Amino acid sequence: VNASRPPTFFIACSSSTIALGTAYRMIRSGYADRALCGGADAPFDPFVYAAWNNLGVMSKNPDPSKACRPFDSARDGCVLGEGAGAVVLESLDSARQRSARIRGEVIGFGESSDAGHITSPSAEGQARAMRAALESARLGPDGVGFINAHGTATRANDECESQSVRMVFGKAADRIPVVSNKSALGHTLGASGVLETITALLSLERRTLPPNLNLDNPDPACTLHFVRGETVTVDSPVAVKNSFGFGGSNAVLALRRME
Repeated sequence: VNASRPPTFFIACSSSTIALGTAYRMIRSGYADRALCGGADAPFDPFVYAAWNNLGVMSKNPDPSKACRPFDSARDGCVLGEGAGAVVLESLDSARQRSARIRGEVIGFGESSDAGHITSPSAEGQARAMRAALESARLGPDGVGFINAHGTATRANDECESQSVRMVFGKAADRIPVVSNKSALGHTLGASGVLETITALLSLERRTLPPNLNLDNPDPACTLHFVRGETVTVDSPVAVKNSFGFGGSNAVLALRRME
């Protein structure tokens, strides 16, 4: 690895999650002791807005505070956001040597490529990535405390993600809390993976999950255990973070609280 030219990824909305997963694999395999990785995106540009508008996936709700409604029956599309985030990933020995405050662990990573349709997601492709992350972390469905969903508030994504979670977690999906941070942050595209990973790690650390905003009437096709209304306590030390990008790029991290 040439440290002066670190890997750069632009793989739609799963970009920064794949960056985190790649760094995790590099450290686990001994190619690096430490890596700074994350993502940034700034879509507030007329050309970008026009492109997304032509795709028909942006909300037309005139109330900004109510427009982004992941998994709600009244959802009508995503709300774009801008942002950036970064984390330092390193081996446990490296962190201890410099007396770093450890906010959590990456314990597994899985990815898949649908190679099917540019905008229509595949439940089977998403499920492959989730299963690979669980296998990498040596976890079963019952070992997961909550799922930080991709949850874009588009018709196609939310229903497909609900289906893929059911495919992987089965009956455990009835009890595993699910939250989408995009209801509060908007869809920050390439930055969404790292920003939502940071949120998931903080949720594990504080044992508290934020609710899905604007989830008044869950879509009957989205039969998961969503966090609604108020924050909830989560004692489990393990979370799964989903990121699913256009073009069928699926990336999933397994995270654990550092005890």
